Amino acid sequence: MTTFKRNFKFEKNIMVRISANIRKYRLLAGITQEQLAVDVGKSYDFI
Repeated sequence: MTTFKRNFKFEKNIMVRISANIRKYRLLAGITQEQLAVDVGKSYDFI
């Protein structure tokens, strides 16, 4: 099987949109950034 790198094209502000969605749903769930970090197995600094 041949593998190749795909070329994705995203909007310029895709990271802003993603981070806004993460924050929105985190707040709706009533969890802190620290708890989210624990839940996903990343450091608080990463979140």
